[in-house]
Amino acid sequence: MFLQAAVGGSAVLVAASLATSGGILGPLVPPAKGPATIANIYDAELDPAKATNFVEGPLGRMPYKFFYWPYDPSVSPYYRNVLARVPDSLPTTDGSVQTSNGKYVAYNTTCVHLQCLVNPGYADSQYRLQCPCHGSQYEITDAVPQRGPAFDLNLGRLPRIRLTVDNNGNIIAEPWDPSDNLEGVPGIGLH
Repeated sequence: MFLQAAVGGSAVLVAASLATSGGILGPLVPPAKGPATIANIYDAELDPAKATNFVEGPLGRMPYKFFYWPYDPSVSPYYRNVLARVPDSLPTTDGSVQTSNGKYVAYNTTCVHLQCLVNPGYADSQYRLQCPCHGSQYEITDAVPQRGPAFDLNLGRLPRIRLTVDNNGNIIAEPWDPSDNLEGVPGIGLH
């Protein structure tokens, strides 16, 4: 009888807290933003000669900038992305933009192995996105795993962000389609 009363009381408390929480059972993630300007091709931070955040390699400096989109960091740190100005001699994939001021790519930085946040770097004679936790490395030109557990386990590439540039040189993050802002899922990737 005591156990029945304890279980019944617990059920009442849980129901009351859910009823007064105002949407606790609703979506955990707010609606995504639409297109957003994330940088400008004329920004000093994306100029190889002036950038403070860059990776040094044999093809010169690769400047980069972190940004949050389509959600801000209050939703989750896993929506951190990186915009990189890749050397002109490297090929890029769909979703990147090429301008008179360089080629740009953007990816979500959540490693598809165990969800650590990757950072731009240089390894194996290549510009890469590198995971500091377990050593996964992703190609900067297409975000496909090249080394480490993400490669060994044949996991998908990092989600890409589609970029466009307007007439004023603004780099804009665009949804891939109306229902999906990123091409892939943070922490899961694109298969």
